[in-house]
Amino acid sequence: MVKAGKIKSIAVLAPERLANAGTIPTSAEAGLPALVGGTRFGILAPAKTPRYVIDRMHEAVKTTLASPEVKASLAQLYTLPIGSSPDEFTKFITTETGKWRKLAADIGMRAE
Repeated sequence: MVKAGKIKSIAVLAPERLANAGTIPTSAEAGLPALVGGTRFGILAPAKTPRYVIDRMHEAVKTTLASPEVKASLAQLYTLPIGSSPDEFTKFITTETGKWRKLAADIGMRAE
C-alpha cells in the first residue's frame, strides 16, 4: 500500500533501514529512538536439549537465512533476518520478558 501511494509510511521500527523500503527512515531517524520493535521469530527447544543439537539447529537456520532465495523472499515481506546465536536469542527473550512484565506491573495490568 505504501508503494501504491495509498498510505504514507512514517518509519520502520527496525534498528536499521530495510533495503527494500526505499527512503523510509528508522524510528530513531524519525525522532523516536526508543521506539524499536517488530515481530521476532525463533526456533525454541526443550530446556534440556543437548547443546550440540542446539548448535546444529542454529547452523542449519543460519545457512537457510543466508541463501539468496530466502533473503529475497524475506525482503518481499519487509523482514530483516537477524540469525542471532542461541545465547543472543536467549538474552533477547529474557530482556523483552522483563521489559514487558515491568510495563504491565507499572500500569496495573493483570491477567483475568
